[in-house]
Amino acid sequence: MSDSIENVFKMEEYQKDVCEVYNFQIEIEKVIKDCYPTKFIQVHKTLDPNRKWAVKMCYLDNTQKGISAERQFLTEVIILRGLKHPFIMCLDNVASFPNYFCFVMPFYEQGTLTKVLPTMTHELRDECLVQLCCGIKFLHDRGVALRDLKSDNILLTMQKNVVIADFGLGDYVWRREPLVTGKKGTYMHISPEQGEEPFNCFNSDMYSLGVVYWCMLYRVDVIDIKPKEPLLTIGLQTFHVPDIDSVIVFKKRSLSSFLKVSEFQEKDLVM
Repeated sequence: MSDSIENVFKMEEYQKDVCEVYNFQIEIEKVIKDCYPTKFIQVHKTLDPNRKWAVKMCYLDNTQKGISAERQFLTEVIILRGLKHPFIMCLDNVASFPNYFCFVMPFYEQGTLTKVLPTMTHELRDECLVQLCCGIKFLHDRGVALRDLKSDNILLTMQKNVVIADFGLGDYVWRREPLVTGKKGTYMHISPEQGEEPFNCFNSDMYSLGVVYWCMLYRVDVIDIKPKEPLLTIGLQTFHVPDIDSVIVFKKRSLSSFLKVSEFQEKDLVM
């Protein structure tokens, strides 16, 4: 790890018994070393055994894949340490060990937004959209671009609130002119303008949000489209015609009332 990274945050050293693997009968280092350099495991603390936590671990590996994973891991820690918002993942502890880095975060029993897409209700969809907009605005106001927003990276609490997670591909940018280059993200969520030419990464996040909203509307994961019903049927259920008619009538009445008020105000101004 470079000196510059160490100066940004100080990784704390912990005893090995701070976190114990929950429901695993094998060593942590074996868990994180197999197949992928980055792992998630469920744990409990020895001082608070009744509460579950999630640990994201990055095995130190000098291969190109390992170095890339380490860079993403450290980027995520740096970003998350400066954020505190109800709809954004928070860090509990960060630790370094001889063979791996890790950070501890809350464990959400409900899982990801992808998991609940097939049973997504109108109310939950609208609530999630509002909360996601609040969370993304909070990030953009602080110069943070997600660059990988998708339903797999959105967790749900027991209260059905969203938690935006996984900032490994995130960027710190100048919020007044958030220009970056290079393509980042997940297939089907990457905005078309991403490439070698500078582009607004905040707009790319909003594109990805649009893809997530489409998934919520049609109750299906855009990466693995296997809906229980035809999309047309889901669309008709989602956009219920009587509801749309009532909204149009309400809008017409509101517009009519607004125009009448405007006419009176204009007359007063003339007189």
